[in-house]
Amino acid sequence: MDRNTIGNEIEAEINASYRYKNLRELIDILLSVIILKTGKKELVGIEERLYVSLGKIFDGETTINDIKLCLSNVIKIEPLLKKMILLIDEDEYDKIVQENLGLAHVITQLGLNPDNKKLDRKPEDYLCDGNYMEHVARSYALRNSESHTYVGWTRREIYTNLDSVLITCLRAVEINKKALISNLKKKSINNELNIENYLNEITQQLKKRMSRFIHIRGEENFSVLGSYVIEYQDDTSDSRRRKGTVEYLRDNSIPERRMMIWGEAGMGKTTTLEYLTYMDAKKRLKDSNYNIPVLVLLGVMTKATYTIKQYICDKLDIGVDICESLLEEGKINLFLDGLNEIPADAGGNLKTLRMREIKQLLRDYPKTFIIITNRPQDTSIL
Repeated sequence: MDRNTIGNEIEAEINASYRYKNLRELIDILLSVIILKTGKKELVGIEERLYVSLGKIFDGETTINDIKLCLSNVIKIEPLLKKMILLIDEDEYDKIVQENLGLAHVITQLGLNPDNKKLDRKPEDYLCDGNYMEHVARSYALRNSESHTYVGWTRREIYTNLDSVLITCLRAVEINKKALISNLKKKSINNELNIENYLNEITQQLKKRMSRFIHIRGEENFSVLGSYVIEYQDDTSDSRRRKGTVEYLRDNSIPERRMMIWGEAGMGKTTTLEYLTYMDAKKRLKDSNYNIPVLVLLGVMTKATYTIKQYICDKLDIGVDICESLLEEGKINLFLDGLNEIPADAGGNLKTLRMREIKQLLRDYPKTFIIITNRPQDTSIL
């Protein structure tokens, strides 16, 4: 059963019991949480088991006995609620795993028990509660249930318990909707990124280039490439100008997230950007949350129809939508090398288009750190 059909079935099942103006939105978020792969060993496989089981339960041709066989994957909601915690607060998730904290703690963390009521009471005791505590308590009571528990259930009992589980999960989604939407988008993008080969290629290329030179101490040390620079501002005294290596300034002193490196030919502008790309690639290989480096050599982009965004898409093997999301969220460190080297065509259109494109990138993506290199004689970007 496809996702849309499962969503329709869930909506039809609980529409009368769950009061929310846009119930389908919550259901879609819940299904996104279910199918998301997290890479956490404690959660491995639940996305497939839970999704497939829901499809079988809502398939009109599934027998009652087969439905009962699928119930344990759906009824026991602790893993799914922990998955929500992971999306909302990874530190809290790690604490839950390390300290082996149970479902009651997870329920509290998700805001499902705002009045800190006892969860081991009969669900019927909470019939008039406005926080869906009847369903939360019923879901809690099912936390240790096994397949033999469901053998004697009637169809009504099956769907009473199933509805409570679904309502509890949707209530958790409603309470934490903003955080879930934001982090689902980030996790989904990370899942679609497969850039390890790209990053390894960057590191290997620079190592190969540097292997032609021998460091005086006989050891690998690329820090010599970190050019020392001084901020240029007409109205700033020398004592107030920001100074240091490009890498240091970028990481510590440039809240504007914009740098222009000016230098004559042969002064190491390109090498500096290659060094930054290399260092960022190494960091990204160790930490998937670190920004992705992309170095664009403007001098070799000779086609007016081939944009910088498309170049990024091709390098990372991603679609334009993911590229734009990464730029919007500041997840790319963008290095534009050789503003003065943009090729000139007969009508001068290419340079005009490329300059317009760069200005658009600077304007549209304030969270993305962009470093541009240029010759002192060319001030056309300013």
